[in-house]
Amino acid sequence: MAANRPPDSPYLAARQEWTERYGSYVQAARAWRIVGILGLSMAVIGFTYAMYLSTQVKLVPYIVEVDKLGTSVTAGFPQQIEYADARVVRATLGNFITSLKSITPDAVVQKQYIDRTYAL
Repeated sequence: MAANRPPDSPYLAARQEWTERYGSYVQAARAWRIVGILGLSMAVIGFTYAMYLSTQVKLVPYIVEVDKLGTSVTAGFPQQIEYADARVVRATLGNFITSLKSITPDAVVQKQYIDRTYAL
């Protein structure tokens, strides 16, 4: 019941009137500040996670076999081989080194060497 009684001092009366008049605006501004800070922090966390994921390179080959008419026959992920024949490794390394070290004045052939090097 004491809360309904008007304050004794004019300072307290002015303070109570200001709180009644502008208190909701102050509370709303505080709530929006909190929402803004939370939204900004969520955006920073999301952007940081997206940058982290962009540095993780994951290539998954998917092979589609087509017939001579262009329709797909089979599709799927390639199976991992258990071993690599030494002759295949030697031939692949030889092709890589040959394509990497070869220099020719013909621009078309040089581009083929570069493309073959990056393909290996």
